[in-house]
Amino acid sequence: GIYLVVTGGNTITGNTISDLTCSSTTAGSYSLCGIYSYCSSGTNTITKNKITNLCSAASSSSTVVAGIFMQLAGSVNAYNNVILLNNGASVANSVILSGIRNLASGTVVIYHNTVKIYGTTTTLSGSTAAYHNGTANTVDIQNNIFQNVRTNSGATGKHYAIQYSTNPTTVTAENYNYLEASGTGGHTGYIASDRTTLGNWQTGSGTGGVDYTAS
Repeated sequence: GIYLVVTGGNTITGNTISDLTCSSTTAGSYSLCGIYSYCSSGTNTITKNKITNLCSAASSSSTVVAGIFMQLAGSVNAYNNVILLNNGASVANSVILSGIRNLASGTVVIYHNTVKIYGTTTTLSGSTAAYHNGTANTVDIQNNIFQNVRTNSGATGKHYAIQYSTNPTTVTAENYNYLEASGTGGHTGYIASDRTTLGNWQTGSGTGGVDYTAS
């Protein structure tokens, strides 16, 4: 993948990242990322990348597999990326699977991305999200497809289209996104609690945004 640990002002664009595998089964906090942006200041731009087929065999529920992982105090613009992930079509390990994983504490703008999480998980309890927000920050999230059709078959994991494990401090806009979580264990969103339907999500997020889901 691409590992960027710098101050801002950088652009990652036009890359195809596919078929990355971590074969270690040792329990531990390992991360497998298509693009990792660790931006201490300024703004990085991640645009027009295609990320598919990342797979970790690690057996820890703290293992992260992410298409785009953003972290630290800087800001990030993520536009027009395509991310398709399943961590192996049918798996039995509890990884945290995220299409876009946002732990950047600056301003993060997420526009026009297509993210799909799919496959079947057979045991254990790993959670998945097409978009995950995990820190207090400022976000602007518009015109994205966040589709999570991952399903449980004997497992207990929860699968979100959009997940705020930590709420943003400011939501500049959250509008015109397609949110789907149609598999067994699926929830449209998480904000303080599971928001199973689109209406539940809109009430919980309180942004007044206009989002859509499958009718």
